[in-house]
Amino acid sequence: MTGTAQVAGDKVTFGPLATTTMACEPDIAEVERAVLNVLSGETTFTVDADRARVMQADGDGLGLRAQ
Repeated sequence: MTGTAQVAGDKVTFGPLATTTMACEPDIAEVERAVLNVLSGETTFTVDADRARVMQADGDGLGLRAQ
């Protein structure tokens, strides 16, 4: 996955995102669709210690944790 992002305060707007066209397992394709859905348009983000959240206005989001 590759693309652009613009950050302003706690808002991130992701530009066009590109993915490979390789076929993958259905479970992985479902995760990819969910991630792309969250990263479409304007989102907000928060960082707390080793955790980050990227959220859309409707509450859909991604939780990330550093390891």
